[in-house]
Amino acid sequence: MQDKNPSANPANVLFYPVQTCEQDDTFTFAADGTVLIDQGATKCSQNEPRTVSQSYSIDRTTKELRINGQKFKLLEETREQIKYSAELPPVNGAGFSSLIFLLQ
Repeated sequence: MQDKNPSANPANVLFYPVQTCEQDDTFTFAADGTVLIDQGATKCSQNEPRTVSQSYSIDRTTKELRINGQKFKLLEETREQIKYSAELPPVNGAGFSSLIFLLQ
């Protein structure tokens, strides 16, 4: 996966490394506040279920996305991709970095 709009990124970013077993996963965001994650045919662990349902909320005014209670900053929401980030703690006093997640 490649970021289709790097200009929307904050400074000091890292991209979430998408594992091979996650590349066939799909996320379906429903209007009722649930996201259905279909983990596809290729699984990271044989014991994981095919689908997982989690709660989500989105505030487009504050650009806040919460998935299963975890808070993210919504960076981009287009037909091509949804991009959100989590703030990471400072590393060696270098300030904060953001871990970016892409859904395409």
